[in-house]
Formats: sequence, C-alpha cells, structure tokens
Amino acid sequence: MRERIHPDAVANAFLSSLSSRRMDLRSALGSYSAILRLEPHPYTQARGRIDCAICGDYLESRQTDINILNFERLKWGGVRHTQPLYAGLDLEWFSSLQVPEATQEDRSHLRQLLDRVSTLSPHGRPNDLEKAIKGIFASNQSERRTVIDILGLSGVLVPMGLPNFFSTYPKSAERKQPDKKNDWNYPVLWWRGSDGINEEALRFWFPNL
Repeated sequence: MRERIHPDAVANAFLSSLSSRRMDLRSALGSYSAILRLEPHPYTQARGRIDCAICGDYLESRQTDINILNFERLKWGGVRHTQPLYAGLDLEWFSSLQVPEATQEDRSHLRQLLDRVSTLSPHGRPNDLEKAIKGIFASNQSERRTVIDILGLSGVLVPMGLPNFFSTYPKSAERKQPDKKNDWNYPVLWWRGSDGINEEALRFWFPNL
C-alpha cells in the first residue's frame, strides 16, 4: 500500500486537515511516516517479549476490532500509527478518499505552528508546544497532541541522538521508553525545544511551505 501512495499526497492531506479539521485526512501522514523505512522481515522475538522485536506486531494474530481502529482515526486522527495493522488499514482507507488541495491558510497554520517552536525554552517539552500552538487552528487538546505526534513520526520534530522514522526504521525493541508513564508516543516524547526542527524532513514532506 505504501508504494501506491505518493508522500506528497499524505502531506497535502495533513495540511488540508488543519483548516478542515478532518481527522481521516490527518492520520495518513502518521501511518505513512511510521512505515516509510519498514522493510519486509521475518518475525523476530526478543527475550522477554512476545511481539516482533522489529515492528512490534504479533506472530499470532490477535483479534482487533477494526471498527475501533476506524473510530480512533475519525475521532483523533489515529493513535496507533506505529502498529503495522493500523498503518496498513489507514492507508487503504486513505486511498479511497477525495482529498482537497491544501490552501495558503493551511500552510500558514503549519508555518505558525513551527514558528512557536522557537519560542520554547531549550528544555521545552511536547506539552509546552501543545499549549503554545493553541489558537493557531481550530482544535482541542487531543487534536493538537496528535498533530505534534505525527510531526514527530514524520521526522520534523525529533530528538537528537535517538533513531527516528524519517532517517531509519527504529526497531520496536530499541524505541527508548521512559521509566514513568508518559502519554506521548515515540519519538516525540523525547523531543525538547533545543532539538528544534529537522529541516531535511520538513523539506521532504512540505517543500512548498
């Protein structure tokens, strides 16, 4: 499915979602980014785990309610982008959508969001960025968090020194997790204001920003 969709298409859909508030359009960039560098591989079990050490999927299929996955996609723009099952379904659903062209207003929304990064302290965290972008585009807290998570998956907001989905495929077993509960997803949970913006990823996804 990834090969049948051009990266420009999911980037355009993400942009257009900022003014339309269509979560189904927003989700696809997260899923595409999460499997951008994923290659076919055999199931590889790490010690003490039952999921694949590479992609995090399970050898024996577990019953997953597809309706729940679609609900999450439509309600929040997806919450399981790094799970291969969700990413595949998301992109399959996306391929049948009529996607409007992103407008100058949409591009302005993203430019303003990225401008707010420079206002954070070097120790600023994703929570601080979520608060800083409030009011730029119509959204609630959950929607803003998803936007930031997706920008992390796409490589635009990534922590220095840790593998990210834009430059490589971080194996599931190697995705550093915090000692304490954290509601943000890898890799953006480790992003700080001092990391700034990855200009290479920004140009890849949004060359006409």
